[in-house]
Amino acid sequence: MKFKILLSLYPYAQLLFWVSLSLLFIIKSPLYITLSFLGLKLLSSYLINYTPMKKLNVLDLYWIHPLYEISYLLIQGNFVLLNLFSKPKKWNR
Repeated sequence: MKFKILLSLYPYAQLLFWVSLSLLFIIKSPLYITLSFLGLKLLSSYLINYTPMKKLNVLDLYWIHPLYEISYLLIQGNFVLLNLFSKPKKWNR
């Protein structure tokens, strides 16, 4: 149960980060603050993902994985919205 909760919080944390970063741009926060947050996020993401990507032999995708994170958020959000309007049908055996 604990891992289900942690896994469900991850997309919300990602969304909160990108919304916060967008708001910093909108309110015209000093650019060095906004870029510092973005740089810290990217640095931590690259450090965390390096070892698994090396073991999986996908280092050619290493530099574009932030784009995958954003697309993951969009796709996941799309599924959440679809489930709000139409409940998925259960499969029968």
